[in-house]
Amino acid sequence: IKVLTQQKEYQLQDISKTQEEKEKLILEAERLAEKYEDANANQQKLLKRIETVLQKFQQNLPYLSNAELNMKETLVAHEEKLKAFETSLEQIKKKLKHQKEKKQDSVEGNATPKSDMSNLNLTETQIKHVKELLMQE
Repeated sequence: IKVLTQQKEYQLQDISKTQEEKEKLILEAERLAEKYEDANANQQKLLKRIETVLQKFQQNLPYLSNAELNMKETLVAHEEKLKAFETSLEQIKKKLKHQKEKKQDSVEGNATPKSDMSNLNLTETQIKHVKELLMQE
């Protein structure tokens, strides 16, 4: 009987220790659950703030009005025309240089020189460009 009472006491002590550990674990689990809920709530707040900032950032991105878009298209068109004029001008300069060289060669060869304008073979658009350039100068 003595052995049984001792075993009963040991078992009661074990039960009380396990109940204490159980209570500690329950308290720790509650503390961790609260900590998790707080962290989760903070994360949600931060996500909402980030979304708000991104939305405001998107709203503040520069956009072009219709007038600005039209002006941009006009500027691009003028730039393309300017490049075409530059190309035409370069061609005209090369032709003039070539014709001057031909004239010089013909003068040195004692051929009868003709006037500069009669040797020029310019198209109407080239003549127009030359006139525009002369007007600008």
